[in-house]
Amino acid sequence: MPPAPSYVSVFPAGSAMPATSNINFVAGEQLANRVIIPLGAGGAVTIFNASGRVNVVVDVGGWFTDTTTVVGGSRFAAIPVQRMLDTRNGFGAIPEGGIAAIAFSDTASIGVTAIVANFTIVAASQPSYLTVWPAGSGQPVASDLNYAAGQTVANLVIARIGSGGFNVYNYFGRPQLVIDLAGYYGPVAPPA
Repeated sequence: MPPAPSYVSVFPAGSAMPATSNINFVAGEQLANRVIIPLGAGGAVTIFNASGRVNVVVDVGGWFTDTTTVVGGSRFAAIPVQRMLDTRNGFGAIPEGGIAAIAFSDTASIGVTAIVANFTIVAASQPSYLTVWPAGSGQPVASDLNYAAGQTVANLVIARIGSGGFNVYNYFGRPQLVIDLAGYYGPVAPPA
């Protein structure tokens, strides 16, 4: 837990430090944030903390390549943001220590492999964390959101779609969850 308020910036190794932060926190706060950053010298990144001593956990969830690479991967398609789920409207809070299965159907048969969405925890009753992963696969040890009691906290999540959708695990308490879809990955045609 950080002893003082601070911020962390992540940037390519060997590059000048940017004038922006990737995550800001107060004393005692634990937060998660998705950061997409180019690799620098030697395939590394630099992590800068402005004040005090903090522990930083880095979980690599994937990577992007340039257009010269033809191995694997999917294209990203941005869409107008649309609300995908709001548990306050009938679904109910995410149960403590429980897994919520979120169905996702590719009704247009586009070949969606992952979604990009803003996940927001609303009215957290206890300090906890949320983990998102593809249905039909094992639960990872990394969290996508960390929050304290009473907080409303959001984070961008790239959720790979498994058989039928994806899972959401809530460690403690019974928070409400809002998911706003912003885009998807799949074999879409590049812009004309």
